Amino acid sequence: MLRGVVPLLGLAACAPRPDVTRIMNEHVVAGPFIEPERYAAFLRGALAEEEGHLPQALRAYAEAASDARDPLVESRIGNVLCQMDPKDPRAQNAFTRALSTDPTFESAIEARARCAHRRGDDRAAWEDASQASTADPLAISPEILLSELEAVQTREEASRDRLVALSLLHGASTTAWESLAAWGSAHHDPMLVARALAAVARLAPSRKGELADRVLKLAGDGELFAARTLAAALIDSPGDRSSGGEGRAPASIPLVARLAVDEALMRHDGPEARLRATRAHLGLDIAAARALLMGDATLAQELAEPVVLADPYATGARMVLATATSRLGAGDLSVRALDAPRSGATSVVVEALLPFLQLVERVSSADVACRMLETWFPSALLEGDALVTPLAVELAARGVLPDSVLPRDARVELASRRSGVQSSTQVLPGSMDARHVLFAWALDRPLERATLELAQRLAPAASHDPLIAVAIARLSLAEGRALSQGTLDRLLAVDPADPIVASAVLDLAKRTGDARTIAPARARLTALARTPGERAHASE
Repeated sequence: MLRGVVPLLGLAACAPRPDVTRIMNEHVVAGPFIEPERYAAFLRGALAEEEGHLPQALRAYAEAASDARDPLVESRIGNVLCQMDPKDPRAQNAFTRALSTDPTFESAIEARARCAHRRGDDRAAWEDASQASTADPLAISPEILLSELEAVQTREEASRDRLVALSLLHGASTTAWESLAAWGSAHHDPMLVARALAAVARLAPSRKGELADRVLKLAGDGELFAARTLAAALIDSPGDRSSGGEGRAPASIPLVARLAVDEALMRHDGPEARLRATRAHLGLDIAAARALLMGDATLAQELAEPVVLADPYATGARMVLATATSRLGAGDLSVRALDAPRSGATSVVVEALLPFLQLVERVSSADVACRMLETWFPSALLEGDALVTPLAVELAARGVLPDSVLPRDARVELASRRSGVQSSTQVLPGSMDARHVLFAWALDRPLERATLELAQRLAPAASHDPLIAVAIARLSLAEGRALSQGTLDRLLAVDPADPIVASAVLDLAKRTGDARTIAPARARLTALARTPGERAHASE
């Protein structure tokens, strides 16, 4: 018996060690047995790396590697070497060793991608991050890296799609979508915030009233496109106050309802604009007029014509139709076609009345426009409506519209235009939307801490919001900062026909001291000036 045991013991000693199961990157994998000593060294390395002690981590990982080819350890060695010096060839050698053992090892591919990103080789980083994502479709780190690279390469929508896809893995969880919204807010991506909150609205209709406040905040921060996107989702998704929410229904909030209609108008989608106007209990004359304000006279005519045919006394729709056909050159405007009713004054939606008054002033006179205003007085102007406010301010600057009908934010703009550059309106935090608060503070209190902090928060919108762009430019003037090349062109590109922008451009041009930039800036403001303050500023 004893003689039979010895050979069996010898065979057992020579037999290969069995594979063991372990957890790696949240996945269960089978692999060769690892001695406790090697794992202890690996653990010391991981702890040291987490604490930022890279030399100690490197020594521990090297001990864990010993003579074995372990892709995890080799990828960690390459990652540490890259953190110490992204151009160290030893890092690439470590990644090569790791992938020679397992060409599909996601951690090594991702570490090599991040190393390439650190040394500025985004092409190689993109290729490796894409490969890592393919190797493990559920891994989050490669997707985040791809999103960062896409943002650098201006592929913003594709980047958002990847992050949205990650949240879709937990698509029924409002927490996942709220996390995505928080990420978008922290990384100054308002469209990501809008898309995430739209998903929350679909999953939790009772929260739509709360989300409507986020629409107003996005609009007030100058992120009009994102505000329209979220507003549309709130109006389109089922459920409202009847779903258990305690706040106001989004459709009952005038600006939210209009922003939802605007989103369809931006896409020239007339049927969707009609549908949303109906859901939000807005008249079709409002939808048609807002298309006109967006510069789409054809769509405005398409929306207004059926209303006029159905009701010849629909004054707002008739005004839109008259203005639209005039812009399209389809016929001469006949002011007499809109003679006042004998019974007295009539209220007309402001979106329809203001463009019509502008047209009347152009083809006739300001006096005629003012007399018409006595007949058709406008409904209330909404505070924060960036589509209507500039035209209201323009008509007030021309003397057509009385100051008394303007909301607070429009009065801030008008005060600036009348005085040339300075605001005469005291503005308190929270008294109106953030973009107007920043605009007023940049003129009246440019160097105060609260102004600079608000400017830092709203700065990402400066590329597309004229008030924020002007505020940032004014702060540069106040702080005496040198102007970067192309500053004037970037500011003008936001809205070249805005006199507030033209005024700021002239001041910046004077700062450069270059007559070649001052002369065209002065000529632009002269052409756009409508108030004594603007004319005086242009002639200084």
